[in-house]
Amino acid sequence: DPDRPRALARARKDLLRGRPVAYKFDADGALTTNTLGDGVTRDKRKVEKPLDEDLLLASKRNIPYLLALDELLEEHLPVTVLIRDPVYAIGSWGGEQARRAGIPGARIGPEDEHPHWSSVELRRQDPIERRAEAWQACAERIWRHRERIQVMRYEDLCADPEACLDAVAARFGLPLPDVLPPRTKPAFNVDDRYPRIPDIRAAVAELCPLREAFGY
Repeated sequence: DPDRPRALARARKDLLRGRPVAYKFDADGALTTNTLGDGVTRDKRKVEKPLDEDLLLASKRNIPYLLALDELLEEHLPVTVLIRDPVYAIGSWGGEQARRAGIPGARIGPEDEHPHWSSVELRRQDPIERRAEAWQACAERIWRHRERIQVMRYEDLCADPEACLDAVAARFGLPLPDVLPPRTKPAFNVDDRYPRIPDIRAAVAELCPLREAFGY
């Protein structure tokens, strides 16, 4: 997205000037990290905390950034990648909330394919197998550039967020804040949370060989 750097620059400027910025909030009005949850709304609000020129604004757009990793690294941008066990990543892509939100992993085709997948050759017809192909395609890009990027596992972040935050801060040359936010929730890697887990495991075993390189 060629407008993404400009949008981030505008958001950073608004934050430093105390202007409201867009974010997503849960049904209780609190900032949310589960943007697919029920009752999530988008609103513009001021950030009620002191900010200065050390403000670091990051952006997370999973599929577009992963598929454009070569181009991002050509711009000498620091990149941290978070990877998840493909069984549960694919399971989350196929959930009802993901389908309602139209995230790329939910619109995998072949009849309804999100434009983000246009650069990836997905040959299988079954949606679960296509998701496995897509996970492997993203993993291949991460693996190819593993010496130039910071790779973390979702499961490790959930188990020890302080250590992961410390590693990210070190990469960007920043000190950890004196007070860290509350610990994240445990990893949602639970079989009964996602439908068709046996089919997903079979597809992953066949089509996601790089899972083993990442410790899965």
